[in-house]
Amino acid sequence: MEYLYIDRIEDGFAMAEKEDGSLLKISLQSLPENIQEGAALFFENGIYIRDKAKEQERKKKILELQKKIFNNEKG
Repeated sequence: MEYLYIDRIEDGFAMAEKEDGSLLKISLQSLPENIQEGAALFFENGIYIRDKAKEQERKKKILELQKKIFNNEKG
């Protein structure tokens, strides 16, 4: 299953980053209500579905990377 991550929202569209790093422009009308930057989505049966567990997993990884980078800069 391929996930998309909402990078930014502008002018009625969401720019979603694919797992390969490319961007996909998606109409907000095609996405779940109240979608926000950082949301994780997958496409199934013709609809985008938000995966909050995947969002938390990704946020955790990002925080770990930030912590690792910050600790390396101090040393």
